[in-house]
Amino acid sequence: MKTIIILSIFCIILIITIMFLVWYVRKILNELLFVSENMGDFLVVIDNYAEHLETVYNMETYYGDETIQGMIAHTKAVVEEITQFESIYSLTTDLEDNIEYEDEVEEEIDDEEEFIENAG
Repeated sequence: MKTIIILSIFCIILIITIMFLVWYVRKILNELLFVSENMGDFLVVIDNYAEHLETVYNMETYYGDETIQGMIAHTKAVVEEITQFESIYSLTTDLEDNIEYEDEVEEEIDDEEEFIENAG
């Protein structure tokens, strides 16, 4: 009888611990996805800035300006640093691509089923 009570208490503690760990993992994954989405957007903004800066640098008025040339080099260095974290921000891109692919497959299956129904 004493063993059953001890095992029951142990099971309750184990269940509570597992529930806490599941909650914690979900919370961490949500934060990782948030960071992933924002890093991807940030890289796009930085790329657009770099392109704009190069466009300004290539204008006749500013061509050869050392300050702008330094800014271009600095921007390229920042982009390189951000791309090192591609594995993080590509998480949401891969996830979105998979969802879009699954939607396309479902649409094709629905179209085929509709074609078969109309043909028969």
